[in-house]
Amino acid sequence: ALGPERVRCLLLLPGNADDARACAARLGVACDDVPLGAAAAALTAVLGPEGGRSLNGLALRALAAGSGFMPLATLDKTGLSLGRGDACGDFSVVADVYETTVRDLVQWRNGSRPARGLGPAGPVMAERPIDAVAETDLPSHELLDPILYGLVEEDLSVEQLVARGFDRTLLADVEQRLYAAEAARRRSPPGVKIGARSFGRDRRYPITHAFRSGG
Repeated sequence: ALGPERVRCLLLLPGNADDARACAARLGVACDDVPLGAAAAALTAVLGPEGGRSLNGLALRALAAGSGFMPLATLDKTGLSLGRGDACGDFSVVADVYETTVRDLVQWRNGSRPARGLGPAGPVMAERPIDAVAETDLPSHELLDPILYGLVEEDLSVEQLVARGFDRTLLADVEQRLYAAEAARRRSPPGVKIGARSFGRDRRYPITHAFRSGG
């Protein structure tokens, strides 16, 4: 069984980690601060913004290698579909779960299953806003996830989804991004299979010959 003693949370500072600390405390798991400010500044000075952003993944892997823990990736199926999000880690718990479903699971967990002995007040898991996909011109996840579900789980074409009422231009854009992200998916960590058609053995397309639906 996976108990609190087998889970370790790392707060990669600087940053606002109040929600993370509260979540760890309610779950009874260890939570350690890892100050990365000086290292982030040094990498940013040498490599630019990307250098600073890559530090988190480097730190997690180094700390995991020295402790024997397995770093978990936070990438969900929406991000995996589009080749976006944080794929750093050796195992992805929600890789086969769309962003809207992750939100619904968090809300259910907070409302129905408070941490044992800690009472009902306050969230066990922090909720993140998903009104829009950050830094893209894509629509909200409430619209994006059903499109991805149709393209991936149901293996529908753009024409079939147009018949369901979705915008043709938007569908073509999402489909293009879905196919273009295949190379990124090949580099992502394995994860739990939840749905009927997960990425990998259930849905795997060529990278190099410009494959698209309908030939």
